[in-house]
Amino acid sequence: RNEKLAAEMAMAHSRLGDIDRLLEIHEDAVHEYNEAIAQFEKLAREHSDNPQYRQNLAYCHNWLSETLRMWLEDAQKPAQYAPEDARKEYDSAVTLQQQLHENAIGDPIYQQELARSYYNRGILLYDVHAYDDAQTDFLRAAALLQPLAPGGPSRTEQFQNRPNPAQDLARVYSNLGNIFLQRREFEEAGQLFEGAIAILNPLREKEPANREYKAEAAKFYNNLALALANQRQFVLAAKPNHTARDLVEELAEPSPSLENQRA
Repeated sequence: RNEKLAAEMAMAHSRLGDIDRLLEIHEDAVHEYNEAIAQFEKLAREHSDNPQYRQNLAYCHNWLSETLRMWLEDAQKPAQYAPEDARKEYDSAVTLQQQLHENAIGDPIYQQELARSYYNRGILLYDVHAYDDAQTDFLRAAALLQPLAPGGPSRTEQFQNRPNPAQDLARVYSNLGNIFLQRREFEEAGQLFEGAIAILNPLREKEPANREYKAEAAKFYNNLALALANQRQFVLAAKPNHTARDLVEELAEPSPSLENQRA
């Protein structure tokens, strides 16, 4: 009955969902997110003047969707869920986040979270070969992220599960490039991969030890090489292919922290 305690309980379920999702314990993550959703829905209903509850509710819908999407990609797919279930959760997240964004135009956090749900839903649509719908979601995400990308959030916000908007934008361009690869429109695909690389590389220069940036850059360079090779531009394709290989080799090396522990 105490609002503060109820909010803390809902947030605890949300955080447990995050932990289980990252550990790929899909069934437990789904359970925790559903518990959090039920409790945040009640809080949002009873305290409609507090947008934080709707924001947290949208967060849980989005990451429940991601959990379902990843689970459905496993070798052992869940019999009780289908892509439509993940799509429903994404739709709920987008609806809530769109309302928050419209009520606070200019709030970068609401804007980035809405963009994230759009491009996550786009990935699901890509997975089920609904390429036109996926492209629409990726373009919506790009339009939201482009004004945010030059500045980026503070490090504190990054620790709150919010990557730099520029990183999100690079991911969107890469996902759009994959659609054009599927359509065999290789020149357009290559341009999008080049755009993703151009956005991500300044982030890598600022944080050269960031392994996530390296892994994503390797993927972008590899896809650029593929797009060029499909245009029979083999000499041009060699350079991004070698860069991708070098990045993968760097990732295969132990991190300095592990080296120190062994010493």
